[in-house]
Amino acid sequence: MNTKRNYIDLLVRQLWSEGLTVVSRKFGSYLSEPAPIGNYEVDLIARYKKDYVIGLIVSKEELSNSHFMEKIRFLSSRKTKYTNREVALYLGVSPEAYRLVRELVNTLDEEKKQKIKIFSLFEKPDFTIFDSVTADVRIA
Repeated sequence: MNTKRNYIDLLVRQLWSEGLTVVSRKFGSYLSEPAPIGNYEVDLIARYKKDYVIGLIVSKEELSNSHFMEKIRFLSSRKTKYTNREVALYLGVSPEAYRLVRELVNTLDEEKKQKIKIFSLFEKPDFTIFDSVTADVRIA
């Protein structure tokens, strides 16, 4: 479950639930991979009307990297090219790393903190009403 592709899929589902449309993503079948922003690779780009979002999966290895906070500062300060609108940064993290990422983001200044959302990514069981119905049901 804990492959990068699965985490990207979970972040895409989270974005869909918030009404965003994914424009480009890594490991996608039909969408192209997002272009690097600055010198940094991003995992997905999404939008809602004219507002854009950068999606990034944060692994435990990245947390131990000394350039992680530099990357977060850079990506959280992005604006769109022509309209100069601010771009939000959505971070997808494993439940074990959520607290550490939250503490690191809290060290940023208020302007950048407001543009960052952190999501704890875990697989939710799919439950439908038909799961409780047995196959023995007979229609009279």
